[in-house]
Amino acid sequence: MDDNSYNFGPAEKQRLQDVFNDGVKTLEEIDTLKNGFTDTIDAVSQELNIPKTLLGKAIKIAFKGDYSAHEQELETIDKIISAAGKK
Repeated sequence: MDDNSYNFGPAEKQRLQDVFNDGVKTLEEIDTLKNGFTDTIDAVSQELNIPKTLLGKAIKIAFKGDYSAHEQELETIDKIISAAGKK
């Protein structure tokens, strides 16, 4: 599709302005929430002496609900390390 095929009337322009305004506002809110979440992870990991990367990963696994996939992956890694005689 080339640039000449985009002809926006007043209603379409308003719709685009609305979606842009909503999109920017939503992304700003997401950014604020992410920053707050990062600060919380940092504080809790320091308080409980847990590496923040592990705490963050554990939360993401719980959120996605794919613990069993990670468990199987870790079991496979364990078998590989054991087979290599590095355990």
